[in-house]
Amino acid sequence: MGCNAAFGKREIVVHFTTEATSAQHRDALTACTGAAPHTSPEPIVHSKYASSRVADVRFRVDRANDHDLAQLYNCLGKQPGVLGVSDPLDMTR
Repeated sequence: MGCNAAFGKREIVVHFTTEATSAQHRDALTACTGAAPHTSPEPIVHSKYASSRVADVRFRVDRANDHDLAQLYNCLGKQPGVLGVSDPLDMTR
């Protein structure tokens, strides 16, 4: 694998308010699954660490274009408890 291999895997992380419940996390993932082409949810996985619950909702967006991302962001923005999203590979922000 070369240096560019990491850029083949791209995901966005959904951030929630501190008051958001686990049910709201699951509901946001479910509601926005299929909201846009070329986006797919990742399973919610928790470890023994509380920090694993903070950024537990993620979507793979390897092949998503700007329109796909806008559709996904729009869906997530309507979900209770969602504060915003981050894209660790988005160098424009």
